[in-house]
Amino acid sequence: MKANQPTLLEQLSTIPWGRVPDGDKSTAKANGRQNIRTVKCATLSPGIRFPHALQALRITRRSRPIGTGKWHLETVYAVTSLPTYQASPGQLAGWVRGHWGIENGLHWRRDVLFQEDAHQARNGQTPRALAILRNIAITLLKNRGHRNLAKATRHLRNHPGRILEMIGFSSD
Repeated sequence: MKANQPTLLEQLSTIPWGRVPDGDKSTAKANGRQNIRTVKCATLSPGIRFPHALQALRITRRSRPIGTGKWHLETVYAVTSLPTYQASPGQLAGWVRGHWGIENGLHWRRDVLFQEDAHQARNGQTPRALAILRNIAITLLKNRGHRNLAKATRHLRNHPGRILEMIGFSSD
């Protein structure tokens, strides 16, 4: 939940999380950082006004650069329509991390490489069509072995004939 759902965010933050036991806890060291993630899950009462929501999650992320003592703390909330017997806290934690893998791997690239968030096309099917074309471009570059997509897009910008070659057309 983000600030664009203020009523639900407030409802989730007022759940007595102190009485909810940790459902899943993981630690990891990656990219020069130490991370501790704790997930708590609570079955929702009928008072939460969000369609089909059955569980609420509170995810607490603590991170710090390795070798320092200063921790950064972030708490986020989520809801799911899956009941507890279909989605354990560990599974939910994995799915949330998977979501951020997609967000960081694709959406971030679309925004950084193609300035998608600053684009002015907002009507009809144009935003969806442009997103599809951006996804195709990213996929083509990755499948051709480009690891630095920013460098590859700059190169293709300066050599547009190579784009046609890359998709199987002759630039003659």
